[in-house]
Amino acid sequence: MIGPARTHYNFAARMGVMRSADGACARSTLRLDYGPCTDAAQDHEGELVRAVGYSRQGPARKVLQALELPLPQPAPGEARVRLMASGVNPADCNRRAGRGHPMPYELIVPHSDGAGVVEAVGREADIGWVGRRVWLYNAQRGRAMGTAAEHLCLELSLLAELPPQVSFDHGACLGIPCMTAWCALFEDGPLKGQTVLVTGGAGAVAHYAIQLAVHGGARVLSTASTPDKMRQAR
Repeated sequence: MIGPARTHYNFAARMGVMRSADGACARSTLRLDYGPCTDAAQDHEGELVRAVGYSRQGPARKVLQALELPLPQPAPGEARVRLMASGVNPADCNRRAGRGHPMPYELIVPHSDGAGVVEAVGREADIGWVGRRVWLYNAQRGRAMGTAAEHLCLELSLLAELPPQVSFDHGACLGIPCMTAWCALFEDGPLKGQTVLVTGGAGAVAHYAIQLAVHGGARVLSTASTPDKMRQAR
């Protein structure tokens, strides 16, 4: 499965700004480049981790700031993930901008989707997760802390193993759009032998819907507004 096209973001902690090459708020990834990850489960009390967050809503350039936060420790049933990429959804941008969303916490580290490596687990969690490459989702749903950080603790039920041939960038793009596509297609049962129409075939959700429907044995029709987008949909 191929991930959608996206804008790459630079994680510039020293400058305190997250910026995109074209200013777009489409489906994107934030690359977190800070050296090799470790497979060992280690607790580093007092260690600080870098993150990007905001304490007020507004335009990205005015409200996003570089942060140093205490290293989170996994609670029972949780895993701590060293994040290698953070998925940026339009919903994340809308929340940060204040479009239809209040400010539910004093400080928010945004983004619900991401990918990385499990480096520690809490009590009652399977130690076998340590060292696994994973993609994750719903990280910032009902929580202040999302994936725009070097480390995140999350319930194991919100993690899925990332195959070795799939990059962290692609893994971070799976969450919301891929799961939306899956639910829309298979909520009512198998698709084998059916015909599926996917509108806006170059969009992030449609991108996955086309591939999942074909994999499910369906005949897929799609629409697109330009020849270039039609090539993407194919």
